[in-house]
Parts: sequence; C-alpha cells; structure tokens
Amino acid sequence: MMLAAHEIGLGTCWIHREREMFDSEEGKQLLRDMGIDDDLMGIGALSIGYEAEGGSHAPKHRKPDYYKIVK
Repeated sequence: MMLAAHEIGLGTCWIHREREMFDSEEGKQLLRDMGIDDDLMGIGALSIGYEAEGGSHAPKHRKPDYYKIVK
C-alpha cells in the first residue's frame, strides 16, 4: 500500500500502535462495533496524504563513522 501510494505521488507514514489500542476493552468494543470478528487483530495503521510543500523523499545524510562493529 505504501509503494502504491508513493507511485501516485502520495506520502505515507506507518503507525505501529494498533495492537496496544485494540487489546484494550475500548479497542475491542470498537472492533465489535465495526463488525470485525474477535479472531482478527489490528497491528498497524497507515496515514496517507500529500507531502508538505518542498517535501523530499531523499534520505537524510548519515554521520561518518556512526556505527561500530563489535567482534
């Protein structure tokens, strides 16, 4: 879904919080209200939209020697 959105010029953001939310009693009730079976579990959500003016998909510059190899 994220790749498809990117292909048509949209930005996305993965939100990895749904499992904790739907494990609560309020979250379980939301699932029941939406007609979703109890044997299914929400894991994550995806926000999709247009990037801010001047937004960029370019990765940020990495610091030199930012990693350490431990043997």
